[in-house]
Amino acid sequence: MSLDKRESKVATMDLNRGFMLGDWLVEPLSGCFKRGNNRVHVEPKVMDVLLCLVYAEGAVVTREQMLNEVWTGLVVSEEVLTRAISELRTLLDDTQRERTYIRTVPKRGYALIASARPLPLPENTDNAEPAMPVVYVDESTPDETMCGERIANPSVIPPETNESMFGHLVQGMFGLLNSIIQTSGRIMSLILLMVFAIVAYAILSDKEFGVSNSNETDALAAGEHLLRLTEQAGMDLAVGKANNGSTPAKQPALAVLPFVNFSVNTEQAYFSDGLSEDIRNALIRVPGIKVVARTSSQAFRNKALDVREIGQKLEVGSLVEGTVRVQDDRARITVQLTDTKSGFPVWSQSYDRTLDNIFTVQSEIAEDVVRQIAPHLNVPVSAQTIRNQKAHNYYLLGRHLWHQRTPETVTKAIESFEKAIAEDDQHAPAYSGLADAYVFSVLYAKAPKEQAFKKAQQNVDKALTLGPNLSEAHASQGLIYEARKQYELARASFEQAVAINPSNTMARMWHGNALLALDEVGLAYREYQQALDIDPLHPVIQQNYLEVLTVMGRYNDAINLAQEMYQVSKEERLLKSSLHALSNSGRYDELLQFAVRYNFSEQYEYHASLAVVEALIKLQRFAEAEALLAQLPPSVHKLEWEEYRFKAGLALGRRDSESIRAVVAIIGDNYQNEWMTTECMNARRAYWLGTADYMDGEMSGAVEHFRVARDLNFLSCDFDEDLRISLLIYLGDSLALTGQSQQSATVLDYAQARLDRAMRKGWGHTSLRGSEIALHLINDDMPALETLAKSLLAEGVQPWANLIIHPIFDRHLQRKEVADLMMPFKHHYEATRSTSTQVQLAKFGLSK
Repeated sequence: MSLDKRESKVATMDLNRGFMLGDWLVEPLSGCFKRGNNRVHVEPKVMDVLLCLVYAEGAVVTREQMLNEVWTGLVVSEEVLTRAISELRTLLDDTQRERTYIRTVPKRGYALIASARPLPLPENTDNAEPAMPVVYVDESTPDETMCGERIANPSVIPPETNESMFGHLVQGMFGLLNSIIQTSGRIMSLILLMVFAIVAYAILSDKEFGVSNSNETDALAAGEHLLRLTEQAGMDLAVGKANNGSTPAKQPALAVLPFVNFSVNTEQAYFSDGLSEDIRNALIRVPGIKVVARTSSQAFRNKALDVREIGQKLEVGSLVEGTVRVQDDRARITVQLTDTKSGFPVWSQSYDRTLDNIFTVQSEIAEDVVRQIAPHLNVPVSAQTIRNQKAHNYYLLGRHLWHQRTPETVTKAIESFEKAIAEDDQHAPAYSGLADAYVFSVLYAKAPKEQAFKKAQQNVDKALTLGPNLSEAHASQGLIYEARKQYELARASFEQAVAINPSNTMARMWHGNALLALDEVGLAYREYQQALDIDPLHPVIQQNYLEVLTVMGRYNDAINLAQEMYQVSKEERLLKSSLHALSNSGRYDELLQFAVRYNFSEQYEYHASLAVVEALIKLQRFAEAEALLAQLPPSVHKLEWEEYRFKAGLALGRRDSESIRAVVAIIGDNYQNEWMTTECMNARRAYWLGTADYMDGEMSGAVEHFRVARDLNFLSCDFDEDLRISLLIYLGDSLALTGQSQQSATVLDYAQARLDRAMRKGWGHTSLRGSEIALHLINDDMPALETLAKSLLAEGVQPWANLIIHPIFDRHLQRKEVADLMMPFKHHYEATRSTSTQVQLAKFGLSK
């Protein structure tokens, strides 16, 4: 490494033994973090990033240095490093405003704040050779895997006090194992390791060899563990890599591009797509190979790009391409494997098959591909069982249509899945696909909700009966639960789907959605991240990933990454994510420039107009915001509820309580909204009425309305957590202003608890930071407010627009000490407002 370990004090530590970081025990070799009963496993590259920071001993490590160190010889984007740092921070719970582990040095890189501490060595007699720790079985977590295995890492676990024959035996065996791996030649090592594992397993399983009955299970587990170690070491040796602590071989990564339809009938396109999808699915089942998911591969359909560029964008070393020509009852398939570094094909093959057994060739092709890119694996690929070829074809067509997500294609997908079931009523995937299509018919085709959900559930029940271990069926069940806002049930179903098939990116993405709805921001981020790793160009996964970055307050990351993604895919939904992040970051002048710069389709032009309205309200350009709201054209994409929300926000900014009441009256008591229950809608209306009374100084009325909102299940509605906390703060302050100090303290304490919980879970909205400011002001805690202000300035958070929009801050900002403390934020806001006036908004029907 260029970070010179030899000159570092850390070099005197044996990091592979493990070390303490804060209250975490870190085990680099197993990729495990432990704290109490909490054990988390990370990918090797994430651990390597941490080790880079540890070796630097608090010095700044530039992003370029870290990319060169960890991803030596590979061309990767900085987002890969950003994700690794974020995963470390999430794992270490380092998401608070005061970093305790890793700090970001703007425009440079990262540095470790906490110091790595070596584990204590076993006690030795003077001048004696240190004794190897004895392995012991951790009974507290008997069912965990990887870093939670029953057999703990022998290099970091202290010896047990009970020095049994079993303990000495395992100690000696691990010592011998390490010696073999490190000192023997390849062939001899492989032979000795195999013999060693067999003997170890036999001895450890023998109750007569001094192992008590109570330790029999532990002995068997130890033997199995040694066999797994031997198997892995043997695999490494077989490909010419001695297991001496060096970085293991990089996992082969490939993408299967959509096969090209050379048939006379152009409608056979779904057929070639289905074949490439089956080959991809066959390869996914091969351990030791990373396969990019369908949507990312589809992104390059009909695009004349150099294979080296495609390989770089997908971060893969190989591309599988092919053509399909169907004539009469036969098909000719030509497959080519291309190296993305050189750009040259390394293998090609043609396959002639009759249509009645066409899909049996997918396993043969997959095996041939594996043989070319990873000959050491020598893993047979199981063929997909096709009961009825015609049913399978209809199923493939249904999925092809379903993925397009338009009203027309969702309707046609339902028809195709029904035809598949008519051909074969035991086809479990077709029932799952039909269930997904019915759910999507509500989202995209405006189908009646309850009727569609009922049909979806019937088909899921059938799919699970036929295929209880079908990942897609469990994901379909989760999708129904999520659509019904039963998020805990959805979470369980998605976890089951991912456990069966970790490469099910739709299940991972939907799982992230459910977690986000449950306020589990950090967990949702990791799920989106893993989905993105598998399917890096899926536009919906990209959008959700950007949205969770925004929720976490990582606005710069969201804005920059959205632009990178858009340059590749030109997906307009990414522009919408950019607008959202710019708005939340307080960069309203840039938002206006962004909205003017791009030409949007009708759907996204409407969303861009709403984003401009919100920016103008936050910039206190109320007349322009009102004019733009009034002239929004009729649209099939019209979001009536959003327009009401902005009208209420406009009235709030103007301190116009009567206009707020007018908006509430227009909505009415029985307003129906597709995405919000009547109860939650009425809770929001009560919240607005409470703010109107608060502005008028009618604190008794404010208390009454805020209580109504709370009691209408406001705290469980599908609102962002910052809005729920805002309600509690308004209620607590109103109680205090009416002399109900004890009740006020109870409510405000609860608000603080929810705020702390939200930030622990990863929330980082600027508006949430505004709630922090409000609580410090209400409690008159100026030292805490000063500390928070310094932290916000250091992080680049700009809360001023959120402060002046809410009447709860009015009396506090008139205090000189508060005004002085907030002055830097005010100046920044005024500069942003001044810059914003230079943007010509004629595109949106506004002129100076």
